[in-house]
Amino acid sequence: NDVHGVFAACLIVYYAVTASVLSFTLWYLGVKKVPAAIAGLFTGVMPISAAISSALFLNEAFTWLHALGMVLVLCAIAAGTRKEKKLLTIGG
Repeated sequence: NDVHGVFAACLIVYYAVTASVLSFTLWYLGVKKVPAAIAGLFTGVMPISAAISSALFLNEAFTWLHALGMVLVLCAIAAGTRKEKKLLTIGG
């Protein structure tokens, strides 16, 4: 059917624009505002959003291992983005 072909072509264009152009544009805008080391930590959000999206939209199984992984990723982001506390040194 010709309508399905047009629809499929529109989906491919949509995917190409959002997955490549839009995502990289937003990423580079974000990197301009924060240090690259901090921005790099937030790549951990990608698997979290993928797991949540697949559970919500594709009815994929969501297990306690997913939840545990998400908690660990969020803890790593929190640890990596917190302000450093200056250590008191003796004699210096």
